[in-house]
Amino acid sequence: MYTVPVEAFLEMTQVQPHEVLKAKGLIVEYEPSLGQAAFASHQWVGHGHPDPEFEQMQVLQDVFKDLLSKDCWISVEPMTSMLAPTVKPFSSKGMRSRPLSLWYDYFSVPQSREKAGEQRQAIDCIPVYVAKCHFFFALCPIIESPDQSKVFSPRAWGERGWCRLEKVCRQLRSGDGSWVMIKGRKHLEVMPYVTPSGAHVSVGEGTFTDPKDREQLGPVLKAALTAKLVSYMRAGDVEAFRALLNLQAFFMRGMNVQPAADLVPGMTLGADALPEWLLADSFLFQNGFQDLQEVDGMGWTPLSYAALGGNPATVQALLDKREL
Repeated sequence: MYTVPVEAFLEMTQVQPHEVLKAKGLIVEYEPSLGQAAFASHQWVGHGHPDPEFEQMQVLQDVFKDLLSKDCWISVEPMTSMLAPTVKPFSSKGMRSRPLSLWYDYFSVPQSREKAGEQRQAIDCIPVYVAKCHFFFALCPIIESPDQSKVFSPRAWGERGWCRLEKVCRQLRSGDGSWVMIKGRKHLEVMPYVTPSGAHVSVGEGTFTDPKDREQLGPVLKAALTAKLVSYMRAGDVEAFRALLNLQAFFMRGMNVQPAADLVPGMTLGADALPEWLLADSFLFQNGFQDLQEVDGMGWTPLSYAALGGNPATVQALLDKREL
């Protein structure tokens, strides 16, 4: 994972690509021993260039200067503070506790056509990069772009497919999954992890300049979800495993991949893979339930998780089994 030390980033006056920065010796290959890393998620505001007028980057520099120069607290977004009181404000002390470097796609991912293979590998590793970064910032100040005849805003950022993927990957990271939205130098908010009830979650339903990107990101998202499910299994977090197992289809909606269906060896989950009379038994097996009446630590039954998954055939199979 390539990053730029924050000291070098704060001295920049223009946004230059990975190859130029690497030639200048400003790119480092990140290792935990070097300190902490911050991930900057953003929407490109120019054609073929992420920030031609240095508008987004100026805001990020100003925010970092403030957070690194004094003790600051970033408040939780108001609605979140009411609905999720466990989400805590962000303290800048954590950013100053160890050396800091920045992951930013134009800096950290090869941009030249000659490096297309390396670029693809980097895209496949986005979930890993997000997981390695201690901090996640959504850089989305309001910017008017005559070049594209549009206004970029937090809403536009949330509609972007690439940004949705990065945000979901942040949710899958260990911890509470919270992140900071930067709307301006003095307008920052701590946001919660992504929830199914929130907008802008399904990556495949986001906007893409090139439709091929949607196809490319499908396997990336599936791999990230599968890795998280496996980690829940190893940790014995059964309720979290069940919830994410059945939310896969929600996250993958609009993409060219199918949810992982055989994480527990034995029976394959899914209406397409099994005859109807086995579908209910397969669902119970993959979700770790012994029978239809079982209630887990969250107070949920198999039918609750089936409804969460949104597959009518599975719900019907469970209802039919209950009537036997």
